[in-house]
Amino acid sequence: MRIAPGAFLLAALTTMGCGNRGDGVDVVDNGTAVVALSQAPSDVSCVQVTVEGTRTVTRSFDVQPGSSTEFFLSGLPTGQVDFTGNAFQGGCSTLSSSSVPTWVGDPVSAYVVHSPPSSVTLQLRRNGRVNVTADFVDCGNGVVESPDETCDDGNLTSGDGCSFRCQVEPGFTCTGQPSVCTGACADVDRDGFGDAVCGGGDCDDGDARIFPGAPDPCGDTIDQDCDGVDLACPCQDVDRDGFGELACGGGDCDDNNAQRFPGAPEVCGDNVDQDCDGQDAVCACFDNDQDGFTSSTCGGADCNDTNASINPARPELCDGLDNDCDAVIDDGNPGGGASCSTGQLGVCSLGVTQCSNGAVVCVATNQPSPEVCDGRDNNCNGTVDEGNPGGGSACNTGRPGVCAAGTTACVGGALSCVQNIPAGPEQCGDALDNDCDGLVNEGC
Repeated sequence: MRIAPGAFLLAALTTMGCGNRGDGVDVVDNGTAVVALSQAPSDVSCVQVTVEGTRTVTRSFDVQPGSSTEFFLSGLPTGQVDFTGNAFQGGCSTLSSSSVPTWVGDPVSAYVVHSPPSSVTLQLRRNGRVNVTADFVDCGNGVVESPDETCDDGNLTSGDGCSFRCQVEPGFTCTGQPSVCTGACADVDRDGFGDAVCGGGDCDDGDARIFPGAPDPCGDTIDQDCDGVDLACPCQDVDRDGFGELACGGGDCDDNNAQRFPGAPEVCGDNVDQDCDGQDAVCACFDNDQDGFTSSTCGGADCNDTNASINPARPELCDGLDNDCDAVIDDGNPGGGASCSTGQLGVCSLGVTQCSNGAVVCVATNQPSPEVCDGRDNNCNGTVDEGNPGGGSACNTGRPGVCAAGTTACVGGALSCVQNIPAGPEQCGDALDNDCDGLVNEGC
């Protein structure tokens, strides 16, 4: 794009798309536009670009007065649109609906579709005079069209030899139309070294901190200087026993314990490798308690070689110890299963012995329950059949006359039907068998 000397240009360049619909309307791709600002006047600190179509996209960008810069405008609406650019003296953070632009842009119409590359030029006016002259240069269409383009590979992607501004990138040679670029490896992370896969030497071209000769912190498992290995840290002797830690070749199998190092005195049978030879020393086997079994620490079967009452031949006792050395304490409920008295009242006094926590205890076999008529103290309060359990209901005694009606009562641990009216002299005229002999009003 050619710019007249002293001109102020605001150009929106699309990442894809170029050409013309055939009716003189510029075509812009639906993507991210690169907005280039050249030779900003001294009274411009903020540029505002508005794209109006099916929706309105407005973006504001802070700029340095007198400098050139470029920024991105994304999310363009599709269809017929108008580009407008305004420039302000104050910074973008001070903009409001009442802000008056220093420079005002003429609207530029375009049609946004998916198509070959194109550009949109916004001309800014001041005091009614046009301060911009510019030509269209279609970067990205595969044709080198003017001296401003040194290559055109048909895309607007940098890093492949031909930049998004259609300029040959350092280390590359580009020929033909569309341009074919060869030469140096792409340097994606811009650290000065191309990717190692094409001979550039950069073992991670996605991280600018990694390249040949970069500082390589030790022990972080990252090869920053691309020499093939991470820098090993010097061995430290944390416990000051004269040996560095095993992880860095020092030989100390526990660098936090000064009693453990190569050549340290080994204590047998303590499950600790003091001399760092990879194993604990095995103690010589003895039968210290003289019970006929050697200690399990040296391959014997005696789980407690200081107590002659503990060995595989001993019966298990309820004492919280593994008497028979089967690795189970008080197994088989030793001393349990016998009848016993809990010391409680009623049915709660019945119990059975059980080994619990190293002692034989009497566990109740019955729990308190509501009292029933059975001659026992069911609720364990010391009284049998209190409250006439099950009694109070109407019943028939089986006798004749007035002696037949009765009420149930708990008597001697069983429910009985007790007659309500005792037998008496026969009463004439009441039509009852008063003397309960089966005859009514006899002798009247």
